[in-house]
Amino acid sequence: MRNAIRTVALALFLVLAGRADGNAQAQPWWWGFTYQTSLTTGEMKDFVDDFSWRNVGVEGRSKIGPNATLGVFFGWNVFSDEVDGTISFDGLDVSGYQSRWVNAFPMLVTGHYYLGERGGPRTYIGLGAGTYWIRNRLALGQTAVTIDHWHFGLAPEVGVLIPTQAYSDTYVSVKYNYAVKSGDMQRSYWTFGIGFATPY
Repeated sequence: MRNAIRTVALALFLVLAGRADGNAQAQPWWWGFTYQTSLTTGEMKDFVDDFSWRNVGVEGRSKIGPNATLGVFFGWNVFSDEVDGTISFDGLDVSGYQSRWVNAFPMLVTGHYYLGERGGPRTYIGLGAGTYWIRNRLALGQTAVTIDHWHFGLAPEVGVLIPTQAYSDTYVSVKYNYAVKSGDMQRSYWTFGIGFATPY
């Protein structure tokens, strides 16, 4: 958790440092920071049925042509729910009033392709592939069980990049995060992000 906070802080610093440089052509990397909302789906929704407001993402993209980038993405997505019922968790059947949490940390290599002309709004499509570290926690009274898993995952994405100033872009995106099954747990969720970045 502490390392994730440091990663987010470092990436935010890089975004702000890039904004201070008004020469967009001098930027070999596009650095972005997003605030996100998230919605659980599938098996994950059965465990935590949550529309979450506690999500952030940081990313860097490097140009490989006038309409394409390769990059990296790091995120932190937090979900919680309170349920009075029965669930099978870590091989145990648990009944009663429960608090449930999921913390997901996607760490992805990304590729994006941009439509439209430079200087105006540009729609883009992308795909991330990599690993998700996901912590699942269930608390019942004074007892709590935590299960951590590494998952391979994919994250298709669509978005719009909007130039707003000579040294800043705004962008909005929708991404589907799919972490394949690991330790009998599969996790998936949508994120809806709005952010700012150094110019593309």
